[in-house]
Amino acid sequence: MTKTPQLLTRNDGPWYYEMPVLGYNYRITDLQCALGVSQMKKLDRFIAQRRALVAAYHALLARDPRFILPVEKKEVKAAWHIFVIQFKDAALRNRVFEVLMGKGISPQVHYIPIHLQPYYQQRFGYRRGQFPVSERYYERAMTLPLYPQLRKRDVRHIVRMFIEAVA
Repeated sequence: MTKTPQLLTRNDGPWYYEMPVLGYNYRITDLQCALGVSQMKKLDRFIAQRRALVAAYHALLARDPRFILPVEKKEVKAAWHIFVIQFKDAALRNRVFEVLMGKGISPQVHYIPIHLQPYYQQRFGYRRGQFPVSERYYERAMTLPLYPQLRKRDVRHIVRMFIEAVA
C-alpha cells in the first residue's frame, strides 16, 4: 500500500492510497490476543457508547435531504464500527473532507473499491465502470469520527463543522 504521491496512478484526496502489489496478511501476536481477550469484557460498554454516538449523529443529520445516513435494520443490532454518510451530491465530498481536516476533524473514506486498485487492474484487467454501484458509493461516502472516547458534545461539534463545510 502506498500514499506516496509520486507512486500513485491517480489521487482522489488526502485519504487516498493505492495497492500496487499484493501485500502480506500479518497474524497477530499472543500479546495482542491477550489484550483482545481482556477488551472483550468491555465490549458491551463499547458498543453501547458507539450506539449512543450514532443516535446523536442521526438526531442531528436525519432531516437533512443532502445526505444518506446508514440504516440499521430491525432484525440487526449493529456494533457501528464506522459511521459512513453519503452525499447526494458527490462533488461535495472532497471539499467537505478538506474543510474538516483543516478544522482538526479527521474524517475518512471507507473503502476504495478493490477493482480500482492498480494491482487488481493489472493482474485481472479490471477497469473503471465495471462495478458502477461500488464506484458511485465510493465517490459519495465519507466516514465521520466514531470511537468510544468521543462524546456527544464532540459529535455536535463535528456536525456543526460538517454543516458549515457543506454550506
